[in-house]
Amino acid sequence: MYKILKAEKLAEKIFLMDVEAPRVAKHCEPGQFVIVKMDDLGERIPLTICDYDREAGTITIVVQIVGASTEKMSHLKAGDAFEDFVGPLGCPSELISKDIEQLKKMNIVFIAGGLGTAPVYPQVKWMHEHGVDVDVIVGAKNKELIILEEEMKAVAGNLYITTDDGSYVRKGMGTDVLKDLVAEGKHYDLCVAIGPMIMMKFVCLLTKELGIPTIVSMNPIMVDGTGMCGACRLKVGDEIKFACVDGPEFDGHLVDFDQAMKRSAMYRTEEGRAIGVKVLKKYGIDCLVVIGGDGSFNGAQKLSDLGFPAIGIPGTIDNDLAYTDYTIGFDTTQNTIIDAIGKIRDTSSSHERVNIIEVMGRHCGDLALYAGLAGGAETVIVPEVDFKVEDVCNKLKTTQKRGK
Repeated sequence: MYKILKAEKLAEKIFLMDVEAPRVAKHCEPGQFVIVKMDDLGERIPLTICDYDREAGTITIVVQIVGASTEKMSHLKAGDAFEDFVGPLGCPSELISKDIEQLKKMNIVFIAGGLGTAPVYPQVKWMHEHGVDVDVIVGAKNKELIILEEEMKAVAGNLYITTDDGSYVRKGMGTDVLKDLVAEGKHYDLCVAIGPMIMMKFVCLLTKELGIPTIVSMNPIMVDGTGMCGACRLKVGDEIKFACVDGPEFDGHLVDFDQAMKRSAMYRTEEGRAIGVKVLKKYGIDCLVVIGGDGSFNGAQKLSDLGFPAIGIPGTIDNDLAYTDYTIGFDTTQNTIIDAIGKIRDTSSSHERVNIIEVMGRHCGDLALYAGLAGGAETVIVPEVDFKVEDVCNKLKTTQKRGK
């Protein structure tokens, strides 16, 4: 369990939590994220790391209520705990790999929109700690939704705040502030924009016009955080990338924002689904065959409710759908896991180490069971069977005594 040491409300529907996770804190870097799960029945939620303290072993996350799971999470208090807190995941910000002296010569501006202030903060803090001053533009709908203002003031070279309604400092978008700064004679070698998809799109349109290279974080479209679900698939230039595996940061001038936004939002509304049905009928499609798991089948059900025939074929790596022995994707995932086991087996043996391998599966233990049998695991733990950590440790000690 990962204990919550601090929980506070930053703004309406936005909450901050400090979580005790020493291993994550030891290895994380700005730009990375974690996957959080509240309990056995909880949803896996990817959250960008807002801050970390290696000495204290803590990670700071910021949560916005957008659904049932985050609503439930918002009620957690100091002393409560997360069942799972996995990370760090994703690629760190490319800025931290650059030569410090080179960074000091660059003029860099960060643009944070709304909740995007949270993932911007650790990058700006890292720059400040390494003697690099950067400009930061923070925008929100109104004064009440401005978060981490004092924290950002302490690390930014210059902080510019703007609100859509003009209720605080100035009225306008982050792009308006950038335009004004450039008009005043400011020159920027790089822009980093993090926030809502539409905000990042318009920042990139402006910076392309101004000739400023731009990095964006595509964390808003992440769902499962491992690249398995495909929800964070996007087009970057001529390539298809996955935000949670290849990113979340990409060259903003190469990201196809229109495609990404249509995929992520359009069909969540009944109106959007009705448009989808019209398009299917327009092209003479009489029936939709859906290959997938829970999410895909729920989508198929929504179309069926609108009178459009849909057939479901089980396709999920978890193998957790009834009335089928093996779902599409299960075998491929098994081979991937076994390949990974094979690569670490020699190292484990030569260094006499015990490795714990965690696989996906949610409430179904098939991936763990089959991979454990094929990979020669000493112990297999599945969610369907209760276990005690002490029993697992005792078994490993007994195995060690036998010389294995």
